[in-house]
Amino acid sequence: MQNTEGRPADYARAAVAALERFLETSRNPAIFEPGEDPLPVTRDNSAIAQRGTRLMLECWDDRRTFSRRILGVVKTFPGRLDLEVERFGGRVYTLTIADLEHPESTHVKQRGLRHKHRQQFHDALRRQFPEWKVEELSTEPDLQRSFSSLYPRAYLRKGTSGLAVMGTSPEALAPEAALSFGLLWLDHLRRRETRVTIQGLVMFAPAGKEADLCHRIRSLDPRRGPYVVFVQEGSHEQRVEPADYTNLNTHLRHVATAGIGANAPPDFVFHGSEHAEAMLEARVRQQIEKIDASLLTSPVYSQVLQFAGSSRGLMDLVAVDRDGSLTVIELKVSQEIQLPLQALDYWIRVKWHLERGDFSAAGYFPGKVLSAQAPRLMLVAPALEFHPSNEIVLDYLAPEVAVERIGLGLEWKHELKVVFRSPGLPAHS
Repeated sequence: MQNTEGRPADYARAAVAALERFLETSRNPAIFEPGEDPLPVTRDNSAIAQRGTRLMLECWDDRRTFSRRILGVVKTFPGRLDLEVERFGGRVYTLTIADLEHPESTHVKQRGLRHKHRQQFHDALRRQFPEWKVEELSTEPDLQRSFSSLYPRAYLRKGTSGLAVMGTSPEALAPEAALSFGLLWLDHLRRRETRVTIQGLVMFAPAGKEADLCHRIRSLDPRRGPYVVFVQEGSHEQRVEPADYTNLNTHLRHVATAGIGANAPPDFVFHGSEHAEAMLEARVRQQIEKIDASLLTSPVYSQVLQFAGSSRGLMDLVAVDRDGSLTVIELKVSQEIQLPLQALDYWIRVKWHLERGDFSAAGYFPGKVLSAQAPRLMLVAPALEFHPSNEIVLDYLAPEVAVERIGLGLEWKHELKVVFRSPGLPAHS
C-alpha cells in the first residue's frame, strides 16, 4: 500500500501511532485548520478509521465535519503535532494539532486566529471586489515596514489599476488605529508597484467602530486618496461615506482644570518612567516660548477636552499666539506609530469647538479674541524619538492641518532646547 506521494504505508501507520500518543497525553487537543476556529478532539467526537487502503482522521461538532487522510508525521513539538494529510480533491498540506492547555500552544492559537481572519478578509474582498484579483493578502507582522498582525492588508489589481486594502481583526483594541497602517501600506504599494496606478485606500471597520476612523479620513488630503470605508458585521459589509460623519462626541473640560504638572516649579522632578510625559509637559509649559516664540506664555491649558474614542497615550497642551490663533501641542517621549493620527483626533475636536465659539464661552483665554482660522498642530518629542513612519503619515494630512514636528535635545529633562523643526508639509500638486 502506497500513499499519495508513493511512500510506504508504514509512514501513515507511524503517524497514526504518534497521533494516538499525542491525544492520550494532551489535556485539551484541538485541530487547527486555516480559516476555521479550533476544533476540539475528544473520544466522543473523533475517530481514526480505515477506508480501504486509507487511514483517516475524522472529527466533528454541531456545525462541521472534518475528514482527512493521514500520510505521515511532519514534526513533533512540545504540545503540538504536525501531520501531513490529504484532503478531498487531492491537496496535500500540513495539519497542526495542538494541546490548548500546553504553554507552548500560544503561538499556534495566534497563528490559527490570523489564518481565520485572513480567510474572512479574503471572503469580504471577493464579495465587494469580484472583478479585482487579490494579488497579495497577509495577516503576518512585518516589523521592517511597521505592519501589525492585528490589521490584515491586501493588494488588489485590475489591469493597470490597484487598490491598497486594510482591515481590522477582532483582537484590535483600537480599530481606528488601522488607518495609520493603511496609509503606510498605501504609500508602500505606490512606491513598489511602479507599473500599476494604486488608486487609493480601502478600509474595513467593525460595525459600531467606524466613526473615529471616518473622522480621521475627513481630515486627510483628498488628492492623495480616494479613501473608501466598509463597515463589517459578520459576513456582511456595507459601504459608508466618511463625509456623513460630522457629529463629534466631545466637550470642553471646566476652564479651571490645570492638568498634571501645570503649576510645577522649574526644578520640579517626576520619578519613574511612567511620569516622563508629565515631566515633558511641565518643561514645555514652563518654557513654551522656546517651542514657538509667538506663543503667549500664559494661559496654557492642559487636557482641555474629553471625548470618547481610542486611548491616546499622549499629553497635550492648548495655547494661543499673539494673533489669537490656537495651537495644539502634542507631547511624546518615545516612538509611537500612532502619534500623527492620535494628535489629529485632538486637533479635529479643538477645531470643532473653536468653530462653535465654545472656548470663549467657557472662559478660556480671557480677554483674548480668538482667531477663526484652523488651529496649528505641533508634535513635540525628543529628536530621536519620532517614529520613522510619522513623516509618511503626516504627508497624507489635509493642507488645512498646519503641522510641525519639533525635536528636542537629549538633555530636555534639564534644558529644553529645540534641535530641529519640520514645518508643515507643502500641498501636493
